[in-house]
Amino acid sequence: MSLLDAIPGVRYLEAAALAVVVSVVGGVYVKQRIEVAHAHRETVTVRAQFTAEQAAHSRDLALAKTAADTATIANQSESIRRTEAQKEIDNESQRFEIRARDAAVRAASADTGLRDAFARSAAARGGPLAGNPGAAGFAAPAASADVVRSDVFGRLDDLAGELAKAFDIAHARGLGCQRAADSLNTGRAL
Repeated sequence: MSLLDAIPGVRYLEAAALAVVVSVVGGVYVKQRIEVAHAHRETVTVRAQFTAEQAAHSRDLALAKTAADTATIANQSESIRRTEAQKEIDNESQRFEIRARDAAVRAASADTGLRDAFARSAAARGGPLAGNPGAAGFAAPAASADVVRSDVFGRLDDLAGELAKAFDIAHARGLGCQRAADSLNTGRAL
């Protein structure tokens, strides 16, 4: 017989020790399983948060790209609109200047006709000495009143033509400038 058999109740102690060991080992195992489950749950939560944040970031990037593309298209459209408006304004200014030059040419030819009419009128009256019986040969007047009048009217007409031409050009350029400013301020060509 062994020593363990001689001591009564040793078998109970052995069983109790074994139960304590099994309980401790089981407790440690259960605790580790709980910690693993908890860590797994945290990992799943972190992954879900990361996936949600990644999706939100991707959505924000897509929205930002769409907004940038829309702004780029709007800027390009506005640039094209302004360029077309400026071309239209330039073309109209050129047409106006051509009309002003044509009018100046017509006015110059009419002016020449008026001067010729005054000259013919003076010649029909007999020249500078016609109608002046008191004029002596050596003290003849420089010109008749018709010739002087013709000369004065011719000079005035030249000055008026130049002034009208300058005003027409300034008016055309002012209209073009105003249209350009209006098209920039209102967003459309007028």
